[in-house]
Amino acid sequence: MDELPIVTDDNYADYLSVPASVVIFSMMPCDNCEAYDPVVRQAAASVGDRILFGKAKVHVPGATRNIKRQYFFESFPTTHFYKAGKLVHSVDHKLDYDELMAEIRKQLLA
Repeated sequence: MDELPIVTDDNYADYLSVPASVVIFSMMPCDNCEAYDPVVRQAAASVGDRILFGKAKVHVPGATRNIKRQYFFESFPTTHFYKAGKLVHSVDHKLDYDELMAEIRKQLLA
C-alpha cells in the first residue's frame, strides 16, 4: 500500500460499517505523524484484508469537522481502533510496528 486512504466526514461512516478498522488522526506539520505512516502502511499490508485502514488529516479545514466534534485529541498521531462500529481503544502517540500489531491483535482480532 503506497498511501493510506484519507478519512473525511464524508466517508467516516464507511470505517464504522465494517467489522474492524483503524483510523490514524494526524496533524501537519508533525514529524511523528510522518514517521508513523510507513508503520501503518506496513500493518495495512499485513492485515488489510481483514481491517480497513485510513488516515484523517485534522489540519485540513472542513475535512474532519464533524469527526473532531466527537473526540478530544491530546496529541498526534492518535490511533483509533474500531470494532463493529464502536471505538474500542485509542492510543495518543506513535507506535512501532510490533506495538501496533499487538494492539490490532488484542483489540480487533481477538
